[in-house]
Amino acid sequence: MINGINFTHYRKLQELELKFTSGVNAISGENGTCKSSILHIIGNSYQRIKQTNPNVDTKLLNVIKNINQTVNPKIESLTKGDKQYNDPAKGIKGKLYTVKYDDYECDFRRHNAKQGESRYRLIPTYPQGQKQSLEERAVIYLGLTRIVPVGELEDSTKNIKNNLPSQYQEELVELYSKLIGINIDNLGTEKTNDIKVRSNFTTTHEGIDSNTISAGEDNVFIILTALTCLKWLFETTEHGSTLLIDEIDATLHPSLQYKLVSIIEEYSLNYNIQVFFTTHSLYLLEKLLKRKQNVLYLTNSAGNKVRLMEDPDIYRINMFLKSELRKEALSDKKIAIFTEDAEARILLTEIFNNLAEHCGDFAKIQHYFHLVDINLGSDSLRDLFKDRFLNKTTLKSICILDGDKTDTANNKDGRILSLPEEGSPEQIVFKHLVKMSEDPILTGDFWEQHQVEMEGFSFTWLQNEELISKANALLASYDREKAKKLFNQYLDFFILIFRHWLINNRETPIYRKFLRALNIAFKATATENGINPHLWNLGNVRSQ
Repeated sequence: MINGINFTHYRKLQELELKFTSGVNAISGENGTCKSSILHIIGNSYQRIKQTNPNVDTKLLNVIKNINQTVNPKIESLTKGDKQYNDPAKGIKGKLYTVKYDDYECDFRRHNAKQGESRYRLIPTYPQGQKQSLEERAVIYLGLTRIVPVGELEDSTKNIKNNLPSQYQEELVELYSKLIGINIDNLGTEKTNDIKVRSNFTTTHEGIDSNTISAGEDNVFIILTALTCLKWLFETTEHGSTLLIDEIDATLHPSLQYKLVSIIEEYSLNYNIQVFFTTHSLYLLEKLLKRKQNVLYLTNSAGNKVRLMEDPDIYRINMFLKSELRKEALSDKKIAIFTEDAEARILLTEIFNNLAEHCGDFAKIQHYFHLVDINLGSDSLRDLFKDRFLNKTTLKSICILDGDKTDTANNKDGRILSLPEEGSPEQIVFKHLVKMSEDPILTGDFWEQHQVEMEGFSFTWLQNEELISKANALLASYDREKAKKLFNQYLDFFILIFRHWLINNRETPIYRKFLRALNIAFKATATENGINPHLWNLGNVRSQ
């Protein structure tokens, strides 16, 4: 296992020490901070397990090598695409960095290829007169070619005969079904155009197979395959191993990122797999920091060097990832939004997140909105926003009433608007649930979503909970307190229902009217709060 690397000089990694744990290590940072280079160096720090090793079955090694993208990568193979010689340490002779293993340390130096070639090797430097060798260890490296869509490659594949033993194939299938919700069979392995090693399979779902799944679903399967291989290695030989994943979050929904990493954590602990991956996902980094996992965040510094953030937290990481200055991210430039209750704030949060996903301009200004955590009745809110002097000098805020409330008389400057559907927040959600239950197309569309299945909900569960009849009863004879109670009791499910409502209503007149009103309210309050009102223009709102 590698405990750390002490860099003297390698590219931007200069006078820098990185410390690692035996489990999961997440490497994040700004672009150009050598995150992938760190993975390359870790892979270069071991030698592959020799075929002559008496403790390891040759067939096992061949299978692992054949069904994974890259095994035990070396720097010279990872940089073979360089058109010219890229010196990683100009003017530096001798040691470039020191790798710290469990029981010893080893210096590495540059060794140039033959004259006229653009590559170099990074080789260990041993004390004079001592015969040593690097530790043998299986290292699987998953680079970005794993996420190349199969449809964009030429139709030239070849099947690979070697495959996992049946018990590990079954485990791989079970893991994939657990994460993605797709049941697969007829599992095999193929190499596509010598670019991508991937699984080929059919499924029990009509129209879905290894050629039609999404890039994200393919990505997950490739990672799970590597984990299963390394488990097989450990259970057969008790050998530890290393898994390197570049951009683990690429093509993956945030909730799926974390569920995948949770499985990685489990396998790392149980089967002695040291894991390193790079990521830009704020969601994933926040989860990892809360779980006290090892997160290394790198930033560009003066002198073309990289700096390691000490004791990283999600707030500072958020600033760097979004390229925001501290004074801007932590300033009091906020537009307060007043609502009637917590349920309205839940729906607004979903609306804002959805809008940020589909509108780049809104994503830039979303953090300026602050949902005030206070409950005020519609009459109280109207009275508060009637005072135009208060609005201009102190309040400088937006009022969003429930969908059954309007106030055009006191809304001359556009600060007051309503949720984008008639009724209270609970009624909006209950109506969509009932409407969905009466429309087979909407019903099928909802239950086919991976997110619904991953959250553990099913149509049988819905029937057992009698939620449709309960929602119907409350819509027929509305009791606000009972509606709130039901909404909050099944909050996670009703949030999914509202997300489905958003998907199906982004182009409706009532939703477009709400967006226009929100845009007007933003422009009416932005200048008063020191915010550029032109950061979000309605013309840039597009649904996808």
